Amino acid sequence: MPTSGDLVQIVAAHLALSPETVGVHLRNIRVAGFITKRGFGRGAAAMTPGDAARLLLAASGSAFAKDSIETVEGFGRLKPAGRQTSERRPRAHGDPYVFPGPTFEASLKAKIWRLRREAYSADAVGVYRDDFVDANSVRGIGVPAVQLFSCFVHGRSTPVRAAVLRHFDRDEIEAYSFAEFRSEVFDERAFYVAAGFPGLVQVRSISPRALAQIARSL
Repeated sequence: MPTSGDLVQIVAAHLALSPETVGVHLRNIRVAGFITKRGFGRGAAAMTPGDAARLLLAASGSAFAKDSIETVEGFGRLKPAGRQTSERRPRAHGDPYVFPGPTFEASLKAKIWRLRREAYSADAVGVYRDDFVDANSVRGIGVPAVQLFSCFVHGRSTPVRAAVLRHFDRDEIEAYSFAEFRSEVFDERAFYVAAGFPGLVQVRSISPRALAQIARSL
């Protein structure tokens, strides 16, 4: 299991960011209690899927390094807003990782946990095989696994946020947004209207390959 220093290198490599930048994000969110802390050197705490999820949010969703904490809180607390699925596969009701979590952070953590579990499983091409196939395909490059929307609206000090999480194994898209916005199928245009007609929309995307590789490194 990687330490926090290892996680910085892993996230930086797979997001193509500098380790220095990702290291600043980690230090910022660790001060806020978002990263597991225990010991130093060989006794340092092993990083969890939750730690990886929060560092991913800080590193990929922040416009500036100083925004790390606000970005993790802003994206992490988003509530389920809609789901689109082809119903190609039956849902396994006994598996809590199939359903959206109460927040986007919880669902992203569960996604990383499951990718990691399948990576070390003898049946790594079983239940979650499509995520691994797409992570190494053209589709895996062109279709993001995670999208983070930051909408900047006149008169607001912080952006209005939304997030999308894709599950390729069951052709499903989960959307997360602020509590007042709900949509059976996530519609970007409807979200922009609900957000107050933003002047600038920043969209950050994480590829399936990057997410899978980070999960496998835990």
